[in-house]
Amino acid sequence: MKRFFKITIVIFAGILSVISIEAKYTEAMIDITGMSIRQLQQAVDEGRLNYETITRIYLDRIEAYADDYNVIISINEQAIEEAKALDVIYKEQGRNSEVFGMPILVKDNIDVKGMPTTAGAKGLINNYPIADAPLIENLRDAGVIFLAKTNMDEFAFNGSFSRSGFGLVKNGFNPLYSSYGSSGGSAVGVALELAVAALGSDTGVSIRIPSSASNLVGLRPTKTTVPEGGIITFESERDVVGPMAKSAEDAALIYSAMTQTELQQQRDDLTGVVVGVLTPQVNKASGFIQTLFNKRVEELKSLGATVINVASLNISYAFDAGNFCYEFNQYIKGTQGPINSLRSLVNSGEYTQYIDSYLGYYCDYNYKETSTFKTYLSNRNNTIQSVTQQFNKLNIDVLIYPTMQKSMMTLDQAMVNNVPTYSYMIAPQTGFPSINVPMGFYEGLPYGMEMIAKTNEDYLLLEVTRQLESQTNYQVSIDAVPALYEPMDNIDALFEILAIEHEAIEYEPVMEKLNDFLVDYIHYDDKDATAQAILEEYENVPAVIQENKRLRRIKLLKTIGGTIVVSLGIGVIGICIYQKAYQKKR
Repeated sequence: MKRFFKITIVIFAGILSVISIEAKYTEAMIDITGMSIRQLQQAVDEGRLNYETITRIYLDRIEAYADDYNVIISINEQAIEEAKALDVIYKEQGRNSEVFGMPILVKDNIDVKGMPTTAGAKGLINNYPIADAPLIENLRDAGVIFLAKTNMDEFAFNGSFSRSGFGLVKNGFNPLYSSYGSSGGSAVGVALELAVAALGSDTGVSIRIPSSASNLVGLRPTKTTVPEGGIITFESERDVVGPMAKSAEDAALIYSAMTQTELQQQRDDLTGVVVGVLTPQVNKASGFIQTLFNKRVEELKSLGATVINVASLNISYAFDAGNFCYEFNQYIKGTQGPINSLRSLVNSGEYTQYIDSYLGYYCDYNYKETSTFKTYLSNRNNTIQSVTQQFNKLNIDVLIYPTMQKSMMTLDQAMVNNVPTYSYMIAPQTGFPSINVPMGFYEGLPYGMEMIAKTNEDYLLLEVTRQLESQTNYQVSIDAVPALYEPMDNIDALFEILAIEHEAIEYEPVMEKLNDFLVDYIHYDDKDATAQAILEEYENVPAVIQENKRLRRIKLLKTIGGTIVVSLGIGVIGICIYQKAYQKKR
């Protein structure tokens, strides 16, 4: 098995020393990298994994890789104990949901009880929420484990990058490039396989753009389907939390649990689905992006979808975060810690963004009560009505275009340029659901396609994405972050033995050893040697059986032979007695 080493540099008495320390990473029967939620659950059902092992593996990956990409802000120190408790529940009662026992990452503007919520500001590292956010409570009830809180663009202000007091998040496919934002830590965390999925939040582009840059399915749900509260929002009329995952199915399972909505039945194809291609946005895209996009369009057609061109969609852009300070001050009342207002955070100096510009009159008064905001809200409602009517008039179910229109930016470029995208237009202003769908790579970097549907058609978007994945699945592993161990080569052989019904009692000792090994696998020091010894003992059992049968035959023959000899002896004696008696008679 592979062992990874950490290098510790120690300076003592002016002498520089380099000490190699062996890092004890969790070993497992199988490599979980690349595995979906359902594959992990199947492995648990087969006895190849348990929830404690899955959690330990992801925590090990966080330890090994997260710092290099500035992905994680804080770790759930109770994660292992929570996983152990879920293992007990699973053994006694089974699982109560399809995401039971699944470890996920959470963007650090969402409240998870027992962990600080910082929104990327170091000044909030000692503020702890009194309760879970309602959507987190739903996921906890379903058995989800919250593994860690992810780095983000501080207070979710930027879409081109994710920078905070905890560092600048680097792209998993190439650390010289941007993760985009503001959910960059969540996106890169999933791409690096530090958890099976993550939660992000989206104000303007913050789930879909980072998902595109990390080759993920990223769903910005219908605004009204996701429970509100327990979130540090930037613009609460727009902000919504959604799943970021490696597949549509994983995203659907997380979305179903967090919203407590039922999964919809899967389709055989996309017959009857009308897809509109927003041609002006396609034409603005770089040539290689158009090529990747056109391939996905052809796949939609092959699946039975009707594809039409849409020349325009009338919508005006508006944004109003005037209530940011007031809502932060209301939010912070639900936490315990040294910061009790936006002003106290500004006074601490422990922040990187321009939050001080929001200080003023509306920190204490609800801006949403003003006529200015009510006009903004009225315009927003008119926009929702207008776009709904346009969808209906065009008779389209889904609208598509490239998520990003130009080449991905390096970290340096991202710091001084806005991301070229149309993603901030429709979904944030209407509350419509939208999703990023991976559509391939160019020069080693991933690009995505955005799909938008009308209110409450989230599962339609997820199903269209799943169908596209059945045509071409672009899920890839990142070479820079391989598995931290090599699973045993003979594990399949052990499970094949386990599946056989052995009637002969001679197999009982070796089967008992096999069962003990598989149940307590994680605690064996030399797993390969133990497994090999069990296999050898099992393979020798047939010879033992044959030898026992031979011995039993010999014993039986001896028994029969002895009986015959005794019987003959008794017969001879009997004859002799008879002869003597006969002679006396005469």
